Amino acid sequence: MKRKARIGIVTNKMSEQVYNHLEQKAQTNELSQYIISLVEKDLQNSFLQDQFFLVKSELEEMHSTINKMKKVFRQNEEVNVLANDETLVNLEVVSDEEVSKSGFEESVEMDF
Repeated sequence: MKRKARIGIVTNKMSEQVYNHLEQKAQTNELSQYIISLVEKDLQNSFLQDQFFLVKSELEEMHSTINKMKKVFRQNEEVNVLANDETLVNLEVVSDEEVSKSGFEESVEMDF
């Protein structure tokens, strides 16, 4: 695209306050730099807004993943609690007197 040497602004569609502000900038030879800086800020804001939505999307995805992981951990804890409640070994302590009364004898063989 070929650049024009000058670009005009329609002044009859702006408020008096805006016109006076731009006129003041023009009189001090700051109008071009002022408009350039406004456009650069606008472009920067657009870039930052795009980056914000990208980061927001990533955070939402991460939040969803964390919630899924929490659910799996809770399920695993429930399974572990059930597994700990059910044991193959009876850990009840029986006194020697009870053993001799009931005739219960215990023998343990260990093979190392």
